[in-house]
Amino acid sequence: MNIFDLYGIDPTIPVLVVGTLGGAIVSVVIFRRQRSRSRMVAYWARRRGLAFDAAQNQDLLDDCQFRILRRSRQSYAWNVCSGTFGPRPLIAMDVFSNNQRFSALIIRTPFDFKPLLVRPNESLDIVAELAGWEDIHFESAEFSRKYHVRADDRKWAYDVLHPRAIEFILKHAPYHVEFQGRSAAVHQNCEWRLEQFDEAVSYLNNLLNMLPNYVLEKAM
Repeated sequence: MNIFDLYGIDPTIPVLVVGTLGGAIVSVVIFRRQRSRSRMVAYWARRRGLAFDAAQNQDLLDDCQFRILRRSRQSYAWNVCSGTFGPRPLIAMDVFSNNQRFSALIIRTPFDFKPLLVRPNESLDIVAELAGWEDIHFESAEFSRKYHVRADDRKWAYDVLHPRAIEFILKHAPYHVEFQGRSAAVHQNCEWRLEQFDEAVSYLNNLLNMLPNYVLEKAM
């Protein structure tokens, strides 16, 4: 006879109690972590003169349609900072997509960019190439080895990723970069610390500043 038989207790009840209690503790930890994260990002937004909204926002990712940000139907943004900081309007945010949390930045421009995606190479890229997702290769062997580039217009990709832009990308920590319509976006596979938000703003603005004039004239 075990202790449950001795006291006439259904053995499933303690399991349910422990499970419920464990779930409640995890929920509290997640809630407190998210609230702390929101306060930190709000502090960055306030210091940069940006509006801040901690609420989850799925429409934002639906509207911009960046593939690097919206990896699943359940994707949403939160801790959204918006306004003008630096030379161009921007939106900085945290994103939840495909069971990953990361920070991202979108910068608005007056130019209409053709779709272009640049991201660090991953092991699955070989499978993607076999499935028809052709990688565009560049003269820089180091860049081609470290980054996967996709674009419907190869000429556009080569115009945007000229030697100086490639040198700039190789000198910095790897970002996922996407040009789409009148915006460009970057992210890394992590939630940024405060200084990393500033670094991302500087990185993307510098990359946009290096676009040749003839490229911008075509994109007007």
